[in-house]
Order: sequence, then structure tokens, then C-alpha cells
Amino acid sequence: MGATRSDVLEFRKWLEDSKRSPYTICCYISILRMFYRYLYIDGPKGNIMDGIRGVKRQKFNNKRPLMNDQVKTLLGSIDVSTGIGLRDMLILVLMIFAGLRSCEVARLDVQDFTATANGATLKLQRKGHTTKDRIIPVADNVRDAIRDYLSTRKASGDEPMIISHNRRCREPKRMSPTDIEHIVTGRMKEAGVNGDRISPHSLRHTFGCMLIEADVPIDQVQTLMGHNSIDATTIYVHMAAERKLFSDNPANKIKIK
Repeated sequence: MGATRSDVLEFRKWLEDSKRSPYTICCYISILRMFYRYLYIDGPKGNIMDGIRGVKRQKFNNKRPLMNDQVKTLLGSIDVSTGIGLRDMLILVLMIFAGLRSCEVARLDVQDFTATANGATLKLQRKGHTTKDRIIPVADNVRDAIRDYLSTRKASGDEPMIISHNRRCREPKRMSPTDIEHIVTGRMKEAGVNGDRISPHSLRHTFGCMLIEADVPIDQVQTLMGHNSIDATTIYVHMAAERKLFSDNPANKIKIK
């Protein structure tokens, strides 16, 4: 006996009850829809997936940016007297003060960093891109963090910038985006900077919010964040407003005379 429409609806309800994310649920439903579309090409009518959709996703990202005191706590918790500490500091700085995604951090090579009297830049392979076709300026603290870490290595230009410090690796081994996220998650947990709405991606959100708070024009924020659409950038206007609400609670201004 084959599956029925009721079976699919029960499966979707089970996914929701099991606390799967809206994104995950929509992926499962999309796979089923494509499978049944394949089965019913030029075949009998009665596709059980007709009209069945995923669940509504949140309009805005549900990850919260860090507050300024959380940024200070996180960075202050790193022991930079070791190569691993300098590497982990660089990862955090790249995400907080340059807005890089974990995949973009993982893709960096030593030769992608350039520093001149006019400032420092990074050449990036953005998410969804197949080549390193974007160059962004970076702040002085990002430049310094890169120099500090690379000074501990005899690195050639074509080597990965962020590497594993496992002694069993004979050659510089590039860290994966998952490796990067594990490091950030561990450092955040050790510093006590965690919560239901805080993840490694919160560091990138922090950068976007700080740009908005510094009155950087929205088109420049878009370029620095690597968004294809300005619509994706406007999320940081809302996030910055929320960040300000939590840092300077207006309810505390209420006084009873």
C-alpha cells in the first residue's frame, strides 16, 4: 500500500512537533514534492503532494547580535600568548569586525591579505561564488590580528590563512567551515557568551549592526556584508534597533513621582 496525503500531513506535523527548524521542514517537504512530481510526469493524476506546502519561515534571522560588553568579554577571554590563541582571536576578529561568514574565513589564503600605507584589504570568495572576486577594506584591528597570527608561522602566499594546529598534520591543513564554527562555539561557551539566539553567525550580525549604528550608508553596508540584494541588508536596521533597545532599555526611564 502506497503513502497517502494523510501520511504526508502527519509527517509534516511530526516534524513540527519534533522541533525541527522551519528551514529543515521546508527542505523535507520540497524533496517529497520533487519526488512525487517525478513519479507523476505524464502519469496518472492524483499527486498526493498537490497543495501541501512547508511551514512559514520567520521573515528575519532569529539569531541575535552580540552586545558590546559581550564582544569585550569574548575577545578578552582569549589567551593570545600561543599560536592557537592568536588563530582563534583572528577568527573572531574576522567575523566581528569584517563580517565574514565561516565559509569565507575557511577559504582565505595568506596571499588574499594585502596591507599598504593606504590600508589593508582582503580578497574573498563570497558564499555562493566559485571564485575570489570580491575585495573589501578591513579595519586596523583586523590587519593587526592577521599580522600577529601569521608572525607565528613561516607561511607562503598560497597556504591557507587559518590552519589546524594538529601536530600530526605535516602540511598546513585548511580548516573547514564546520571546524571554524566549532572553535567559535567553544570560545563563546568558555566566555559565557551564549544563549538560545546566539550562534557563530551572531558575530557577523554584530558587524552589520555596528555599521548601521556608525551611520554607514546602507549601500556601503551592503558591499561590506557581501549581499546581492539591498533587501537582505535592511535586516540590520531592525537588528540595530533591537540591539539598542536591549543596551539602553527605555523602560528604565519611567519614573513615578
